[in-house]
Amino acid sequence: MSTIFSYTRMEVESRIQEFRLAKISKVVTFRSILLKIIGVQMKFSGLFCIFPFLCLNIQLSAVSLCHVNKYLPKDAIILEAGAYDGHDTLNFVASFPQGMIYSFEPIPSYFDLVSNKIKDHKNVRLFNCALSSYTGQATFYFSRTNPGASSLLPANKDYKSHYNDVEMTTPCISLEDWVCRYNIDHLDLMWLDMEGVEYHVLSSYPQILEKTSCIILEVNYEEFRENMSLGDQIQELLTQYGFVCTHIEGGKLQNDQVWVKKSLL
Repeated sequence: MSTIFSYTRMEVESRIQEFRLAKISKVVTFRSILLKIIGVQMKFSGLFCIFPFLCLNIQLSAVSLCHVNKYLPKDAIILEAGAYDGHDTLNFVASFPQGMIYSFEPIPSYFDLVSNKIKDHKNVRLFNCALSSYTGQATFYFSRTNPGASSLLPANKDYKSHYNDVEMTTPCISLEDWVCRYNIDHLDLMWLDMEGVEYHVLSSYPQILEKTSCIILEVNYEEFRENMSLGDQIQELLTQYGFVCTHIEGGKLQNDQVWVKKSLL
């Protein structure tokens, strides 16, 4: 399916690319209007949507970055786990040209795609591995239905046909090892779209939360994948370390959340 109400997929993506971050709220409005016109109730972001192309380039940074900009310095240090096609990475580069973005993308083809997009930007360091709770090798479940929904976790039996996963092996590094290896003394922003391992990674090295200002992450309220991080776990952990949820975008089963250190509010 390539057209809907005279909008082709390329036209939708082109329209989205035209929006400036200074007016980023228009992106949210654009998606909302389209979805209301079509009358689609999204079960969760991009996977079970009848028209998934509407979500492809309206990603987490476009929806939520405007809600943390005022808390971040010009030279922000950003951790992005789940670069996917590099759209959000480029949003970070545009917003923080004096900053430093550390980005993870374990899928080789998408790693190559992002590498090409950022080749002229010296303030991005891209890692072809998964950020995890341990360092070593891991089984990675590549979704043929929606590569952006690929994960370190296998699909629950009720969702196997939706994900249509293929297993591959990927190197992974723990959050603690990465922080120590690259001498990360603080993070201004964590951007986590890890398809269910967000809590596992954060709880494996919660000390970094004491040195982090803002977190934007995808949160699930149903176990689409086995042992998937759930909203209550995320809420308990981040609240314990002084974060407050300041914005939620999405539905009841899955949404994107912005958490900010209470001391910054």
